[in-house]
Amino acid sequence: MPSEGSPGATPPTSPEPALPWQPDYSGDASATVAGVPPTPTYGQPPYSNVPSAGPAGQYPPQGVPQYAAGDPSGSTPPGTYSPAGAQPQFLPVGGPPSGGGKGSGKGKLIGLGLGVVGLLAIGFLALRFLLGGDATGGASSPEAVVDEMVAAINAQDPLAVVDLMAPDELDGVDQLVEDGSRYIEDLGLDTLLDENQDDGSAIDVAIDITADRIDVSMEGDRAAIVSFQVSGDVETSGNDAMNDAFGDEDISFDSRDLDDSFPTDSGDIEIIVIELDGQWYMSPMLTIGHYIVQAADLPPGEYDQIGGDRDPGAESPVDAVQALVDVINDPDADALAAALGGGEGRVALAFRDAIDDGFAEIDTGDISYELTVDAEDIGSGRVELQQVELQVTGDPDDSATVTIEGDCLRVRDNGETVTDECLLDLLDLPTATDLDTTLWLDTVDEDGGRRVRLVPTVTDVLGRFLTVIDDRQTLLFVTDSAQRDDATVVEPGSDIEIDFDGQLYAVNEFPIEEGEVYNVTASEDADIAIFADGEFGSLQPQFGSEFEAEVDGVARVVTYSEIDVDEDCGLLPCLPSGEGSTTLRIRQAGRQALPFPTRITGDFGPGDVRIFELEVEAQQQIRIDVTGEGIEWRIRDDFDLLVDTDTYDFPPGTYELIVVNTSGDDDTSYQISPTPA
Repeated sequence: MPSEGSPGATPPTSPEPALPWQPDYSGDASATVAGVPPTPTYGQPPYSNVPSAGPAGQYPPQGVPQYAAGDPSGSTPPGTYSPAGAQPQFLPVGGPPSGGGKGSGKGKLIGLGLGVVGLLAIGFLALRFLLGGDATGGASSPEAVVDEMVAAINAQDPLAVVDLMAPDELDGVDQLVEDGSRYIEDLGLDTLLDENQDDGSAIDVAIDITADRIDVSMEGDRAAIVSFQVSGDVETSGNDAMNDAFGDEDISFDSRDLDDSFPTDSGDIEIIVIELDGQWYMSPMLTIGHYIVQAADLPPGEYDQIGGDRDPGAESPVDAVQALVDVINDPDADALAAALGGGEGRVALAFRDAIDDGFAEIDTGDISYELTVDAEDIGSGRVELQQVELQVTGDPDDSATVTIEGDCLRVRDNGETVTDECLLDLLDLPTATDLDTTLWLDTVDEDGGRRVRLVPTVTDVLGRFLTVIDDRQTLLFVTDSAQRDDATVVEPGSDIEIDFDGQLYAVNEFPIEEGEVYNVTASEDADIAIFADGEFGSLQPQFGSEFEAEVDGVARVVTYSEIDVDEDCGLLPCLPSGEGSTTLRIRQAGRQALPFPTRITGDFGPGDVRIFELEVEAQQQIRIDVTGEGIEWRIRDDFDLLVDTDTYDFPPGTYELIVVNTSGDDDTSYQISPTPA
């Protein structure tokens, strides 16, 4: 049912009620097609231009070519058609030619479309497990971490996997996931995913693996390197289209298949586990660092130092931030380990030698720099950075200053301002005034002193941007996923009158049939994008207004309200205005015999498409001339070879000539002449 503030919709040819997020539909929508079912297509990108159209009329059925002897012109008064429809005429080859330009064939591009918002939503839903459970977490020993992790992977239980990870390395992520889950639910994106998830496109994965040759190397009392290999089976099934194309995938492997596959001293999988409060956990940060230093041939991690002594932290949150600034100005690995807390501090402590080597590689030459901050304690361990300034000096006559104050950036080169921009002006977000642009760092009390934690700071910033777009249509538009919004069901042959009435776009869905050809146009220069079911079960973008369906399924058309492409819209693409109206026309190609040699003329309504079947009885060269204002055409054969030429060397057989009126609102006349070359 329509959501609050969203106009209702009356489908022009379907009895289904309008769904939410649809603009008003009104006017005559009685023009329907008696023809073959539609096929999937590749749609135009949101900013493709569609020829403008005038008042909507009624057009003859696409699938039923009509012939009449009474009217040699084959025409009727503009905007209306008799029940017999348009009346193409067959004329002698030597008859008078008619004007118009030849349309060129258009190649078909095949692509895979997946909504970004779908990825975001799936990612947050997958991470939702971070919120759940009262389990203590961890395992009783380093070996148990691997055993329990393998069991959790086999059970496909992500919550159990996360329970085995160091909790202080995930601190801050839980709040981000909670905010993201609430955001998804508030905008209805979780139901949107469910509604657009085809059971036939789902993939089932069966996992049965075993950890082999587990070896534990204790590194002091609080850490260990656990190396192991895995063997087992991974089987995928369930996606109908993938099964048809490739069959079920069943991958079996043993430990020998993974020999020397990892850049570790042992050649095995290696993870770093640590002891916290009597339980053992995998450390994602240390494990990633372990692989980095070994791949880069840097000094190995000193994991036996974990839990050991290090320089004390600062007396206050502000002093902790200043300690980190001092490290940046005078790089030192020991000072960095003392300045950072949580999982970051553990990494800095374990990889001090590698960090020192990295600092030694920094050669500023004659360039010097100094970072200064103006900070204020804002409570809860947080420190606001009210002003950050970086001064870089080369020779005495060459210097630059970068200043961040509030949400504004100023760059001065030798005292002259070259950049002066504020974040909100740069982003130009729909709800920019509601965005908190406070820049702060989080600190934690460890060993009686304060240290800076970076992960909670990063997750907080991400969380602020997460809800800056509080409108579902806006979000789906900027992520190029509007096609996954609720759709109004229509039929091929429909003339759909759309009054946007404040909505950014309208989504219409119609059935398609494998091998059939469709054409979609819109009047008033409205931008449209077309998506159709493809071989692998997802909506795929179609490029151009005319397309051929790959499978039986549905196609969706997104029709956008007016967009001012000349406007400077900042970071986001220019939003549709929600103003204007248009007539969306969905046509399915009918079929008609094309005698040879001959000349055939007729009329096309806006967006009309037809397949002319040319029978060739003996090998010969044939010249094909197609004329008409706004007419485009192409030859389709078994190889789908689209050649931009008018002369063909045809072996015996039946060839399909696809002719389209590209205009979204103008009637046109056509003339087709297949003759010996």
